[in-house]
Amino acid sequence: MGFAQVRLTLDNSSHALDVEADEVTIGRRYYRSGESEYSINGQICRLKDVYELLLDTGIGRDGYSVIGQGRIAEIVAAKSSERREIFEEACGIAKYRYRKNEAERRLAAAAENLERLRDILGELEARVGPLEKESEKARKFLELSARRKTLEVTLWTDGVHRAKEAVRRQVRDYETAQADYERFDRQTKAAESEAEEIRMQAQQLTIAVERLNGDIRSITEQISGSESRIAVLENDIARNEESAADLRAEIAAGQQDSTEAAAALERHRAVAKSMELAGRKLGDETRGYCFYMAVKNHFDSCSWNLWDEGIRLRKPEALEAYRAMLTDEIGFYEFQQIKFEEQWNALKGYAHEQGIRIIGDIPIYVAFDSADSWSRPELFQFDENNMPGAVAGCPPDGFSATGQLWGNPLYNWEYHRKTGFAWWMRRMEYCFCMYDLVRVDHFRGFDEYYAIPYGDPTAEFGHWEKGPGIEIFQQMQAYFGGDRLPIIAEDLGFLTPTVRQLLKDTGFPGMKVLEFAFDAGEDSDYLPHKYGTNCVVYTGTHDNDTAEGWYASLDEHGRKFVREYIGAGYTPEGELHWDLVRAALGSVADLAVIPVQDYLGFGTSARINEPSTLGKNWRWRMSGEDLNEETVKRCRRLAGIYGRLGKQ
Repeated sequence: MGFAQVRLTLDNSSHALDVEADEVTIGRRYYRSGESEYSINGQICRLKDVYELLLDTGIGRDGYSVIGQGRIAEIVAAKSSERREIFEEACGIAKYRYRKNEAERRLAAAAENLERLRDILGELEARVGPLEKESEKARKFLELSARRKTLEVTLWTDGVHRAKEAVRRQVRDYETAQADYERFDRQTKAAESEAEEIRMQAQQLTIAVERLNGDIRSITEQISGSESRIAVLENDIARNEESAADLRAEIAAGQQDSTEAAAALERHRAVAKSMELAGRKLGDETRGYCFYMAVKNHFDSCSWNLWDEGIRLRKPEALEAYRAMLTDEIGFYEFQQIKFEEQWNALKGYAHEQGIRIIGDIPIYVAFDSADSWSRPELFQFDENNMPGAVAGCPPDGFSATGQLWGNPLYNWEYHRKTGFAWWMRRMEYCFCMYDLVRVDHFRGFDEYYAIPYGDPTAEFGHWEKGPGIEIFQQMQAYFGGDRLPIIAEDLGFLTPTVRQLLKDTGFPGMKVLEFAFDAGEDSDYLPHKYGTNCVVYTGTHDNDTAEGWYASLDEHGRKFVREYIGAGYTPEGELHWDLVRAALGSVADLAVIPVQDYLGFGTSARINEPSTLGKNWRWRMSGEDLNEETVKRCRRLAGIYGRLGKQ
């Protein structure tokens, strides 16, 4: 059971024990652990309670109502003081001695508490004087606060009255201006109506001319398409005799369409000649893009890998059939490209007249759902079904535990080498025609690229592969000639020694982003005093927050470092963007690029793009009111100070 117990039952009919019961049972339970448990009439109690119960009964621990054998001689031989204790105990005064001791102990504890209270009282008395002074100050403060509130209410009420009066004046002025506006608006609308009629007439004439030109191309392709349709239908007749009648009817219709189309072509040619219209020639890649967009629109804009097998795999008979079927749609996209090139060339020419050069971006990769990957599958690491074996991305790092899965198809660099990188030469040639400088995104991918197995949900299990390296840029140099290619290398992020060497070998300028300089601290390579001349400095890019928004996001230590470095210790809040602009323009970098948001001092609300997010990017637009004459003069003055106005 784990314990032993004993019980002693006493007759208490005379109530000698202080218990309301005729019998008193005292029990003890002794456990194997050495602990004891005491009870009185079944109620758990302390040993002290048992001891006090038996005091003055003569049967307690020190009682002498019962004297053991041999104890009498001991008592007789005891000293007088010892016998006195025995007799006192026998007289029943043990409990009083016990209580006396308890009382003395409590008195000692009370004396100690009293001493502590005297100490505390002394400390509090010493604080009474200062607290009285503080109380007087608090009373005065409350009086002044109440007076202040009264004055503020009075001031606010007065301001409300003045504001109401100003509103009434503005309402009167507005009503007058509104009446004038309505009168002028009626006059303006009448003039605009006349101008709109003239403009519509001119537009209709322009559209008619373009339609005739498009009809010429369309009819020409209809003729060849009809002939292709006839051949396809005849082949189908040979394979399926059951539908021969229907197919012969289609052939007849196609022949009729061909005859009618030839006649219409002659008519349109005559019209076009009379109007002295000259046709425009689009590049092969652009024409391929127009064909791709027409087919994509035919399949409700779904990705090309979901198209019908024939056109998805670019079988010749399917290409001919869709080209004939979608002639008008193809012509529409070609017309758009012609107008775009006209307008872009006009814009570029105007920019050059103003001394402005245009920098354009080109990503290293193309999208999977693109005209390039559909029309030229041999350029990419595709299988026999034109599906990728691996896709592009970045490995896990401090910004993303699972890496970045871009999903772009990877190039078959061996094929590109065999063709002398012909596709890349044409791609860069078009970019050089479009822009004055070309920023090549993800320059590291030419040294080595990260390949992720197709179908993986994250970028965790990819591996690095070697890219074409310096070979592709040597080919570009030979192809385009000249001393230096107009290329900016996007070399941001982690760079290996081989990437740094590739950048050095090409001679292309790299990028320095000023915001990155202070994120990495005093050892950052992006700090302006560490720049070489062959680089392009940016306060921030389209992927960064604005200068003001970025500065506002820094902690106190970061802000202090920024101000110390650029010498902006006394620059007011909201003006720091000018000091960052000055730091970029004043650097030794050959070229400085300042986003217009940083000239204007706009915050995070003007941010263009936040990577890895959807639904809120590429929406910011600058209005005409944002850029005033004072800001323009200040921009020009800073550019002039640091010799960045170019040739005048």
